[in-house]
Amino acid sequence: MFLFVGAALFSELEQPNWSRYFVQAQRFRVDYLKHHDAIRLITEPVNLNYPPAVCEQMFDLTQGHPALLQLLCSKMVDIANTENKKDMSQADLDAVVQEVSNERETSTILIFWKDFCSDPACKQTVKQILNGEMVEPNQHLYRLEEHGFIVEKNGRWQMRVPLFAMWLKRFADRVL
Repeated sequence: MFLFVGAALFSELEQPNWSRYFVQAQRFRVDYLKHHDAIRLITEPVNLNYPPAVCEQMFDLTQGHPALLQLLCSKMVDIANTENKKDMSQADLDAVVQEVSNERETSTILIFWKDFCSDPACKQTVKQILNGEMVEPNQHLYRLEEHGFIVEKNGRWQMRVPLFAMWLKRFADRVL
């Protein structure tokens, strides 16, 4: 038995064509953190006090995306350490969100934009989604959905993670 772990599907790996060699491979999808687990990640590793609304907003902004949730948590801990406090506030989270959404080098989102969406047609599909436009079915739309970057709500596609959308609206045209 072999266990291959990665973000790309075998069918997307073409040099060599791995899906051809592992025709009986079974896929196990690992998704973002569930709400309960995300709240635990926010509150348990460090001894800080978060208002419940702040925890909920951190989950809402990341939808449980582990790397982005960890980024927000890390920056909240930085504030707590700098200001020598344990009681976190909405103002602290607002400052962190502002910092993350204004940071051009937010690596998780940058990798999505530069590597996953390296094809200009993929970037165009994402921009249409960000603008709330109807998107004709295409291979990039299906791939974005397959990898969990977009979800359909009320008949329209949208970015699954609001923090992704914030960053992309600011930097999509600046980062090539």
